[in-house]
Amino acid sequence: MEPKEIEYPKKGEKIFIEGLKVEQTACVGWNGQLSQFWGYIEGYKNAGDVIIKEAIEDGTGLALDTLVFPTIFCYRQYLELTLKYIIILGEIISTGQFSSIKGHGLKPLWVRCKIILDWYNEGKDKQFLNIIEEYILDFDTMDPNSVNFRYPIDKDGNPIHSNRKTIDLVNLRDRMNELYNFFDGCQHMIDHVNDNILEMKQIESELKREIEQEMMGYWE
Repeated sequence: MEPKEIEYPKKGEKIFIEGLKVEQTACVGWNGQLSQFWGYIEGYKNAGDVIIKEAIEDGTGLALDTLVFPTIFCYRQYLELTLKYIIILGEIISTGQFSSIKGHGLKPLWVRCKIILDWYNEGKDKQFLNIIEEYILDFDTMDPNSVNFRYPIDKDGNPIHSNRKTIDLVNLRDRMNELYNFFDGCQHMIDHVNDNILEMKQIESELKREIEQEMMGYWE
């Protein structure tokens, strides 16, 4: 069997071209802001799962020790986007105000999310929210600023991972699946409550209009 010819960049080729075959074409920029947010969330979570599957099926230390970096980056990006998504969905309704979302720290994002989720769930299951908080703080300790698994060195040129540590990728995947199940349920809960609130506001508006019309009738 002849070795496969090594491919190199070719003059005139472009990295991004319009897709012509449906089976190999991806779309971006579909639907509105919230739908695209959901697309990013799903994409990074699924990417982490796929990378772990590939690393374990490969079965070599090289695959495990190198694919760990994009795996954790994808999972962290999923978690950050999820927290920001919940803030966008629920902060105005639950607190009456919305402040801009800055930074990448999971801890401050969770503080805002916890207030939202507690409001939507009417103060129930506080202990369960504390369990979710433990997971998030654990991830925040490992990668507080979303750089520890994107770069090998810090801004001063020092190794980010200066001490050897091991990470169980299957355990990581399982815990992330638990978080995914929780936050997916939260998003459905928030959407349901928001729909009910919107419906009530529409009913109140219609009643107010009917009362105003009736009152005007008395003066005619």
